[in-house]
Amino acid sequence: MRYAISGVLLAWTVAGFAHNASALIITHPNDGDVFHPGDVIALAADVGPNETDIRKVTFNGDQGWAQFIYAPGPIYRANLSVPKEFVGTLTLWVTGIVGPTATESVIRSGSIKIRVVLPPDIILVSMRPDPDKVFLRKMPPGSDPEEVRFTETNRIAVMGRFSDGIERSLSSSIRGTTYETSDPKVATVNSEGLVSAVAPGQATITIKNGEKRVQVPVYVRPPKQ
Repeated sequence: MRYAISGVLLAWTVAGFAHNASALIITHPNDGDVFHPGDVIALAADVGPNETDIRKVTFNGDQGWAQFIYAPGPIYRANLSVPKEFVGTLTLWVTGIVGPTATESVIRSGSIKIRVVLPPDIILVSMRPDPDKVFLRKMPPGSDPEEVRFTETNRIAVMGRFSDGIERSLSSSIRGTTYETSDPKVATVNSEGLVSAVAPGQATITIKNGEKRVQVPVYVRPPKQ
């Protein structure tokens, strides 16, 4: 499938069109491949059997550091440096510009997913919550929903310092982090660290990841009089 574009709409168009796996094909890496933080990944793509007039190819990813990487070719090759602080899943695809400038269009490959994991010798040393104290206020019934959202809830972000000296985000439950409240009658917390006021009082959120844990006090004040 092809999409006519103008230069100013290129970024928007690249993000929005459907897959056309026959036009461009990612040949490296493979879907499901595993890498480590700091790795340099050799990217490669080739044209499908129905395309011969591609003028420009870029690799793209769903992380900001993996977007619009120009790949000369054919075969189209580029290198992608994985940030040392990144751990998780990265989705990659390839886009190509086809045709003369006045009538150019965009084609896109299918997507692949690769995983970035820590080597087994890099271990979690400590955790740092942000904020280290949570202050909430229980709003009266009938309050504006937006005011309730900003006043009754707060999300705890968690950073972990590892044995290689790098700090990485541990906030997501995907990273193995769990959250537990000491008193659900005062404040609750969901699996992603969102704390919600229930009633005035004090509670403690315990955050765990492996053998490491840290606690965050939560203070819920009564409604404004």
